[in-house]
Amino acid sequence: MKPFKGFRGCASWLLLLAMTVGERLAAQTANAPGNAHPLWQVHGSSNSVYLLGSIHFAKEDFYPLAKPIEQAYQRASTVVFEANPGEMKSMETQTKLLKAGMCPAGETLSQRVSKETYAGLQSWLKNAVGVPSALDQMKPWLASVSVVALQLQKLGFNPNQGIDEHYYSRAKTDKKEIRALETVEFQINLFANLSREEDELFLKSMLEETDRFPKIFADVIEAWKTGNAAKIEPLLLEIMKQYPAIYKKFLTDRNRVWLPKIEELLRGEKIVFVVVGMAHLVGKDGVVESLKKKGFRVEQL
Repeated sequence: MKPFKGFRGCASWLLLLAMTVGERLAAQTANAPGNAHPLWQVHGSSNSVYLLGSIHFAKEDFYPLAKPIEQAYQRASTVVFEANPGEMKSMETQTKLLKAGMCPAGETLSQRVSKETYAGLQSWLKNAVGVPSALDQMKPWLASVSVVALQLQKLGFNPNQGIDEHYYSRAKTDKKEIRALETVEFQINLFANLSREEDELFLKSMLEETDRFPKIFADVIEAWKTGNAAKIEPLLLEIMKQYPAIYKKFLTDRNRVWLPKIEELLRGEKIVFVVVGMAHLVGKDGVVESLKKKGFRVEQL
């Protein structure tokens, strides 16, 4: 574990990264009008709920965000996240995450994946950090997000500058109500309960994309800034079709659970600012289209 100095301290943001990986595997894209932002306003009977598509890892030069996003945040008295970012960073969560993501005593990663997948990981690690066995104690899903973490670090992206963390810190300072759509325990269990096949798929898919990762992430960032991910649609749809079980578990199933919770917010009196991964908002299975089908007036700002 030497190549990953401070790994225990970064465990909470590795969970965020893991969720991002699931979204990127499953994301669908949506056309957006010119000069659009990754922000939707849903009109309730007496209030509005703003939906902001998040990038969990960002850079300092992302800020300040576009004026419509800032105005939506300022109008809201309640800010809602996928899971509570404060709980994500707690020592208890870090301990649970590492317990869920590490192999049982006497077992190593090589025993949980095919020889081809393990050889691919060793080759990548040898080139990246010089230690082919660096992730041997991890389960495949945690090894996969560790691979992505290394790539993101090289590209200069930081979870502490992500959209979620940015608005969580501001909401605390501004004394806004902070709520979550799901618990941290639920998110950890999404990975802890993966089948052996699904677990290996995470690692295999990451290894297949490592060479293209800088361009893929650059495309995702550009899509986020313009509110339109259409330019990377072929890639994302190709990945989605390859891993339908992961797509269902990490995206569509969660969207269905979130929908009544967002509808409840729309029946209230408070203006609400919701920050979730961009992949949850776009596409025919996304939250935005689902709300439209239920008769809500939704507009992209």
